[in-house]
Amino acid sequence: MPATTPSAPAYPSTPTPLPQASSDASADAGLPFQVSKDGIKSAIGQKIPELRDCYESWLEANPSLAGRIKVSFTIAEDPETGLGGVTEIGVLDGGMDHFAMQGCVMNVLRELHFEAPTDGPVKVNYPLSFATRDAGG
Repeated sequence: MPATTPSAPAYPSTPTPLPQASSDASADAGLPFQVSKDGIKSAIGQKIPELRDCYESWLEANPSLAGRIKVSFTIAEDPETGLGGVTEIGVLDGGMDHFAMQGCVMNVLRELHFEAPTDGPVKVNYPLSFATRDAGG
């Protein structure tokens, strides 16, 4: 099976490779991430192994599977915990046209935990790219 690398742009700027799992103190201590560009990037970076598992499991069944998924999610306060979590999530722009793969990605991102947003819910659009390392040269 070819090696794979999911990548994504830093939110919301131009495309760059998605960071490797974060060694951020928040992740190590089990604390929620900040609701900021860097905090969101770190939170998603921590989920890279799980996102890679989603892709690789469906790549076995569909070797040509590759493309971009633009995920839209809302970070809002959970009144029971006082922390921020993903309350709404969906795929924008048609995604990769592979509903099971997209569902797996959304399930992984639903598990993200943040500090409670101070000014109400925060809407995030975050593109993720999936391709084998062999794709594109």
